[in-house]
Amino acid sequence: MNKTIYRLEPETNCILTFEQACNKFRDKDSSLERHEMYDTYNTWQEVYVEPFYDSEADTLKHIKRVNQLLINASKELLNRAQVHDSSKLGEIEKPLFDKWTPILKNLVYNSPEYKDSLSKLKVALDHHYANNSHHPEYYSNGINGMNLFDLVEMIVDWKAATERTKDGDIRKSVEINGKRFEMTEQLQQIFLNTVNYLWQ
Repeated sequence: MNKTIYRLEPETNCILTFEQACNKFRDKDSSLERHEMYDTYNTWQEVYVEPFYDSEADTLKHIKRVNQLLINASKELLNRAQVHDSSKLGEIEKPLFDKWTPILKNLVYNSPEYKDSLSKLKVALDHHYANNSHHPEYYSNGINGMNLFDLVEMIVDWKAATERTKDGDIRKSVEINGKRFEMTEQLQQIFLNTVNYLWQ
């Protein structure tokens, strides 16, 4: 395949192929022979021009790839939805949650009474945290150890929890847990943005 040559016309700084230059030569002097135009054209500076690029194929390929990755991410969330808190139904956690959940429902989240009752669940909670990565306690470095899917499951878990406690408020939970888990202001704001987006 022959390479298309482009040269810079000195008078106008236009980048032209030889055929384009010929048209301009003829407009000025129709008596010029082709070889004369070619000789003049060859004195102009040659410039490199990127070949024509149509982005559609690459864009469609990118869209398809993002489709695949989003579907994979969706599958991860669906898997988490199926197994969320399943350890609470086991023999270690269930007896304690049977006893203390009805009491916790009638207490204000993070109140002294709530914290006192929560302490009675220590054995169950320790086991629960050790087996469920949507809790910061699962990781030795807390929030910093979590991945994006852990965070999504965590904020959804918080929202559901506020719906079964006295005076539950997901925005207050974000504020309280932000301090509790030493979350950055940026992450707290992202959580609040998510709350406003999903649960206005």
